[in-house]
Amino acid sequence: MVKVDIYRKDNRIYKLEIYDHAGSGDYGFDLVCAAVSAISIGALNALDQMNVDADLEMDPSPYVKMEVLDDQNDYLQFVYYQLKSIESSYAQYISIREKEEVR
Repeated sequence: MVKVDIYRKDNRIYKLEIYDHAGSGDYGFDLVCAAVSAISIGALNALDQMNVDADLEMDPSPYVKMEVLDDQNDYLQFVYYQLKSIESSYAQYISIREKEEVR
């Protein structure tokens, strides 16, 4: 199951972490993993191209982290909505947990 941790402060998403495999299909044919990968890689590329002050990580384990250091913008909200739409159709393969944190 893909796990997504959403971190909020003052109702603003400042960090998200994505890890593990969906297991919805054979390797190379897992549509949930493919969708999550496309969303996360697209977001990483967009944040990088827009020169957003962010800590971005990705490794093949799989693990993706996006932490926006700019307190004035909610750049990660669009990623959240995309992942929530996958969860609404494939809840058995993706779990989104939301945490309110003080940093």
